[in-house]
Amino acid sequence: MMGRALAESIPDFAETKGPGREKGNGATSRFLEALQQMAKEEFGERCQLELPGVPGVKSASDFYFPEDKTLVELALSLHNPASEFHKDVLKAVLARHHKLAVEKLVFLAKRDAEAKHQAPLSCAIVKWARETQGIEVIVRDILPPSHTPSVFLFSAGGHFGPNCSLEWTEEGLVYKSEGGQQPNEEAIFLPTAGEWKSFWRALEMAKVWNWKPHYDETLVLDGENWELKIEYAGKRIATGGANDYPGAEEGIYTDRSEYAQFLRAMKRLTGKDVR
Repeated sequence: MMGRALAESIPDFAETKGPGREKGNGATSRFLEALQQMAKEEFGERCQLELPGVPGVKSASDFYFPEDKTLVELALSLHNPASEFHKDVLKAVLARHHKLAVEKLVFLAKRDAEAKHQAPLSCAIVKWARETQGIEVIVRDILPPSHTPSVFLFSAGGHFGPNCSLEWTEEGLVYKSEGGQQPNEEAIFLPTAGEWKSFWRALEMAKVWNWKPHYDETLVLDGENWELKIEYAGKRIATGGANDYPGAEEGIYTDRSEYAQFLRAMKRLTGKDVR
């Protein structure tokens, strides 16, 4: 997605900068100008950067695609309680009322707006626009939701199996289990925002961000190896071990150990014993 590629090239894009020409407002304007330039190069005349005149509407649309009958609005604050959502829906309705070809309105938000606008009022407005005005309203986040990790990979297993892994991908949390006495299994999970929040709280309780880079029990030759990599909300951990674990004693972890707490957190998130 063009907007995401541009956003990811700006180190502080996700940060809240506050109002003002040199802060949030200025950053939004610069982002819009860059995105409009990219759209102009990519789509040429198929993308108009000014909405044809509509009586009573002072502000233009950010992007208009006549062939697709689509308006696109950059709405980086759409996740906030007071946003431009209602105003821009009304603007699209007025444009259609004045014979402009508009059948779709797409909002490009920073992040978390897709979930925010699943609320009853927003859903009612979307339904009203579709059923009475013939306009499909779509909200799309430029960045992934803030409750999901940038990187999550856990794997564990031994020579005789089973070998299990849990990895965050574009499709969701991918669980795989291979080897051992049970049939191979693969599943994809899509935890809710609430489930993710509970998971991150559990990791704080297990002190995962403070784990050592490696845990080894040198007296055991065979056994289990495990690896964990997480990047989330500015935090990062890369760790692993061979027959030893965080909170274990002589390579044996109890139900109260930090490692066991982490395993339980993954099971609550997926319903699977990932170990």
